[in-house]
Amino acid sequence: MDLARNLIGRINVGDSLTRSAATRPGQLAVADGDRRLMYRDFNAYVNRVAHGLAGLGYERGTALAVALVRSEHAGHYQEG
Repeated sequence: MDLARNLIGRINVGDSLTRSAATRPGQLAVADGDRRLMYRDFNAYVNRVAHGLAGLGYERGTALAVALVRSEHAGHYQEG
């Protein structure tokens, strides 16, 4: 049995974030300069992005690449 493949099939970032938001909603999840997102807010933001991707035809389990710049000035979080 390929352990890595088995874990990938069972664990994903979205599920992990949902669990964290449920168990510690008010705890800090993301900090970028002066901006702070608690787990509940970060989870809500990620869900909005996921629903947007679903609207474009992406399905659960579709592999996506994400490119992030490690800088507080690279972009901004906008509450929707």
